[in-house]
Amino acid sequence: MVTRETMYPTISPIENKIKLLLVMKGYDRNNIGFRNDFNGVRELRYGYWEFIKRSHIEYVETFTGIKFEPFLIEDDDCGPLYSYNFKEIKNGRSRHGAN
Repeated sequence: MVTRETMYPTISPIENKIKLLLVMKGYDRNNIGFRNDFNGVRELRYGYWEFIKRSHIEYVETFTGIKFEPFLIEDDDCGPLYSYNFKEIKNGRSRHGAN
């Protein structure tokens, strides 16, 4: 079965951690995908451009030292489309030594 997880796999330990934390919040691991945007920046997508609750994004940021920047496109046919660009914060530390 082809899933977003197999089509857009993780390429780093931090992406594995992001995926684990989202799964712990109830997201389906088969719908979590990572890819490069048009500028080569890594982004997270859930399902077909689905929304991830802000509190869940903050939870992942707390335990990874990653900062997300939500990206929203309004599509006439599909409605709102969400993706989440992310980058490691220099000298950022996650809570409880979760690195």
